[in-house]
Amino acid sequence: MLGVELIYSGRTGRLLYEFRSRPEIGLDDLFGVSGTPIGDVTGDGVPDLVIGANGGFSSTGGLEGRAYLFACRPIFLQGDQVEYQQNDPITLELRGGSPGALGLIAVVAIDGAPLFAPVALAPLDANGELAYSDVADPSLSGMTIELQGFCQKPTLRGALSTVVETIRFQ
Repeated sequence: MLGVELIYSGRTGRLLYEFRSRPEIGLDDLFGVSGTPIGDVTGDGVPDLVIGANGGFSSTGGLEGRAYLFACRPIFLQGDQVEYQQNDPITLELRGGSPGALGLIAVVAIDGAPLFAPVALAPLDANGELAYSDVADPSLSGMTIELQGFCQKPTLRGALSTVVETIRFQ
């Protein structure tokens, strides 16, 4: 399926993250024609990912394309949508942690202003996941909210974090 690249857990086979086309940052519907882990390019101990995109035809008649490098994390946070209207159901899922480890989903910025406001704190379920559901409040209209997920490392010393997930309210 073009416009999407799915990442599954090698441990459980469950979906960890869905990279979606995002035309506002150049990831159009041709994004996701191929994807592959390429080793630890960033040096953080976690394998990174390259996802390809068709670019159409060049002025010389040849095919063009792009390759996008994504620095991965061992855990993933994702909302079920990127944009929400008022009263839309919202589901945020933290995935990839160790079952029973403490998980946290927090707002880390609103309209670019940093803050830290927990929205869900609980042990990860038997699949190493934590889900949070709510409804888009009308008072959030026009706002952009950044969220981040955290969970205990398998050693229970220290924490793992996700990349920031950005959602917008129309």
